[in-house]
Amino acid sequence: MATKPAQSSKDVAAENIIVRNGKNIVIPETSVLIDDPESVFEFIKGGNLVVILWHVIIELDGKKKSRDVGYEAQKAIKKIHALLLSKANIVVERKMNFSKTELDKSLPDHRIIAGVNSVLQEKNRLKSPYFGYDKVKLVTNDYGMQIFAREVGAKSGLIVEFYQKDRTKLRKEAFVIRTKNIPFDLIKKNQDKNEYYPLVGNEKIPTNGPVIVCTGEESNWQPYCAAVRQGNNLVFLDSNINASGIYPKGNSHPNWAQIIALHFLTDDNVKCVFLQGGAGTGKTILALAAGLDGKRRKHYSRLIVSRPTIPLNEDDNLGWLPGDINQKFYPWLLPIRQNLAIIRPEKKKEEKEGDEKNELDIMLKHGVEVQPLAYIRGSTFNNCFIIIDESQNLTRHQMKTIITRAGRGTKIVFTGDLGQIDNPRLTRENSGLTHAIARMGRDSLVGIVNFQQTVRSELVELAERVL
Repeated sequence: MATKPAQSSKDVAAENIIVRNGKNIVIPETSVLIDDPESVFEFIKGGNLVVILWHVIIELDGKKKSRDVGYEAQKAIKKIHALLLSKANIVVERKMNFSKTELDKSLPDHRIIAGVNSVLQEKNRLKSPYFGYDKVKLVTNDYGMQIFAREVGAKSGLIVEFYQKDRTKLRKEAFVIRTKNIPFDLIKKNQDKNEYYPLVGNEKIPTNGPVIVCTGEESNWQPYCAAVRQGNNLVFLDSNINASGIYPKGNSHPNWAQIIALHFLTDDNVKCVFLQGGAGTGKTILALAAGLDGKRRKHYSRLIVSRPTIPLNEDDNLGWLPGDINQKFYPWLLPIRQNLAIIRPEKKKEEKEGDEKNELDIMLKHGVEVQPLAYIRGSTFNNCFIIIDESQNLTRHQMKTIITRAGRGTKIVFTGDLGQIDNPRLTRENSGLTHAIARMGRDSLVGIVNFQQTVRSELVELAERVL
């Protein structure tokens, strides 16, 4: 009877090798987990192994008390903790490998890259938990880290990529105000004497899509008015529309974008408005004028204004500023106060230049409430007109948090300029403003306007055009 030959240690090791074809090692960097705490569930799909670096956990833990990203940091830690307890395909890597890298051990980003380098080196060892996986991927939205990581991991096959789920590319038509030629004899009037045009056929105009209507005769079409799609009709808008005495302001021709914006801002059926455009285009003053007008008409009980606070130093926050919360937040709301002075000029005796408390009192006198974003989470706002200025600096999750605070009878207006993002973690592709416009833009509850005409001054118009 033949006996089975004894297996060598090498043969036994070969039999125990786990082949993981098509499965990768995914290493998310801190900012990705903060921007989307749920991202870890995306990375683990398909049998991938998620590696959470020790220094990433240290950074998340250090940010959990931050007013800016504390909630997201804590949520990310909780998600990682739950997955570790459930024995999911996720591990924590403590080791760092600085050899032959010229990385600086004192720099947080370099310590993360050294952790990635350790995984790369361990991947080729038979007994390593990383052995058998196809690729090692570092996911980071930090451009500097991407450069360093590619240099360190180039010979080891490291793949460095952005977190794709939070990147949105707006289509050109999202910001285009279309033009449509309509003969005079096809324009109709309803009982309220408002003009409209019944759409027929396959019209590529979304719900609440803005249009500049030109009318006249063939080869001699002239701009007639602005319009928006409501149902199967193009409803023509009043070019003399105003709010709190603020009318659309153009340079040498009607400012169609401002006319459309005022329509959305004063239409109680539109619950969320996005005003996007460069400096001096009138976004903030129109929103504030509409909010004051809506409060005067008792459509809203409160007018609330807020904006993201992006300090020069990311470790700074409102806490070190003197005074109560209104005074701490005041430096970020100077543009609101300046616009309020245009809409409702104060009497001379009430003006005290440089008196911060007095100016805050004036805002409160006109019913303008200050609400830092950090205090919005967990609240429900009913019958409120809410303005979020500089919204290009919001993350996707901050944007969702704000919108989901809206109760009955509330309208939220987001003003922002995607060309002036100050949040170092954001780009045009992953800004919460971009994401919201792309996802919400075809609903009847939402109005979107892109401003291109600068009306602040000729100098600002020049700067916006050439700089």
